[in-house]
Amino acid sequence: MTSSIPKVNSKEIQILDQILLVDLSGIHLWTARKKLKPTMLEGRIPPATLASLGSMRVIDPAELKPFEKIKRRATSLVESKGVKFLGGYAIPDTLIHEIVADLNELKVEFYAAKKDFISRYDFLVNDWINREWDKEEWREAIKASVTPLSAVDQGIQFGFAACRVAPDGDEKLSDLLDGEVRGLADQLYADTASEAEDLLSTGLATRGSVDQRTLNTLRRMNSKLKGLMFLSNDVRSLNSYITDLLDELPTSGVVTGGQYSQVVTLVSSLSDEGSIKRLIKHLKNAAGDDDEQFQFAVPSSQQPEAETSNQRIPVSQVEFDPEDIPESESHGEVEGLAQPPESQQSVSFWF
Repeated sequence: MTSSIPKVNSKEIQILDQILLVDLSGIHLWTARKKLKPTMLEGRIPPATLASLGSMRVIDPAELKPFEKIKRRATSLVESKGVKFLGGYAIPDTLIHEIVADLNELKVEFYAAKKDFISRYDFLVNDWINREWDKEEWREAIKASVTPLSAVDQGIQFGFAACRVAPDGDEKLSDLLDGEVRGLADQLYADTASEAEDLLSTGLATRGSVDQRTLNTLRRMNSKLKGLMFLSNDVRSLNSYITDLLDELPTSGVVTGGQYSQVVTLVSSLSDEGSIKRLIKHLKNAAGDDDEQFQFAVPSSQQPEAETSNQRIPVSQVEFDPEDIPESESHGEVEGLAQPPESQQSVSFWF
């Protein structure tokens, strides 16, 4: 009898064994908006505090800010440690318990805020109705659009899941997953470039100095690279190089002079995906590494801590063409998380 499990790429398995998929699509917020009907207007435009974009607010939007902030914090948390993957985030398994614990803390905070909000809901609705609106019809429109408390209760939820991802029994579907896994390093470079460009947009290149707040941002970016360095030897080399540079910088006070110039050069080279790959190429050439670009690193659990195969190369000695430093570009905002397509992978839930 032949096995239905296809022969999958061992490199893909090596990576999948070291990540979990964290899904935040279970976080739901109530918008407190109802569709604005033409009969509500009667020839007059309602104020922006009451209506906008074809919908009417049925409660003070400021009351919903705590839920929005907690959701943003949850998203920032997983983005600080992982990369987008199959509609969620690929998180190193070595960090999953830390991430789950932090998400559970946010969950407790979220439901505490919800309990307070639900207890004041009727008061908040009446307060919004009795604001000094210009037209009585608008007040009546709010009354007619009040959402039942049970619907509001159901609409405000904080849920998340963590699961393992495994190849499907179908070889073609497994190949699709293989492509997604191979794209993780590029997604990591894109995340790094976005943050580096944000640093440049603050005027870093012309400031003449760099403070610890900026350096801490670089340290956090590098910490993410370190956690995901098992994605490829290229990521490992980049992390090692940045670590060596940051270790030479003071941990307090302002950095100026030659060290400031090194930081600017580094951030500039990280501010574009193409520049990152060119930096990695320069590092590999300088180290005499002719391996192919897409090469998987040894699992972190199998790597001796004292081992290092990368020669230290000062930033000032890494040469770039002028085109290596990109012009600033705007980065769009991710509006939400899509559910992972069930046909592309099989999963076993962690909890």
